[in-house]
Amino acid sequence: METKYVSLGVILVILGAILTFTMRRLSTPDFGPQSVNRLRGFSLDRYRPMQRLLDTRDIEYLQVHPGFDRELEKLLRKQRTQVLRMYLRSLRKDFQVLHAVIRFRLAHSLIDSPDVALAVLKQSVTFWAVMTSVQLRLFLFEWNLARTPVPVGSLIDMAARMQRQLALAGAAQPVMA
Repeated sequence: METKYVSLGVILVILGAILTFTMRRLSTPDFGPQSVNRLRGFSLDRYRPMQRLLDTRDIEYLQVHPGFDRELEKLLRKQRTQVLRMYLRSLRKDFQVLHAVIRFRLAHSLIDSPDVALAVLKQSVTFWAVMTSVQLRLFLFEWNLARTPVPVGSLIDMAARMQRQLALAGAAQPVMA
């Protein structure tokens, strides 16, 4: 019985740490020239390799070959989660910039668009909820505690929607000078 409470406590501490980490990342950077520069030549295609990084088929393939051991699996998981975390940091920054630019355009638009603002807010909340889920699943994958797929594709899709929203906000609404 006591082991259950200790396990539950550890899980709650881990979830709390992940939530705290993600909440600290919620702050959107200020909109400025560096934001515009980041969007020049911006393409979500650079994030497509993320989807394959945690594919367990690679590990399953290696398991049937001589010389494979648990240490190699640990190393592979660790390296791949490190690379994925770098991708996630970059994706988070790009999403924040897209969000900041859209908010800037909406705030300086001659046309009031509460429905667009609400849609952008919902996209942002959803993105951060999925980012939190991805971080948790990534932790579990790294320590081989779960085999569930990490939904990085949904983060890329959300950033793509935000990018389309930016194009719509820029094309459809005149902005005050």
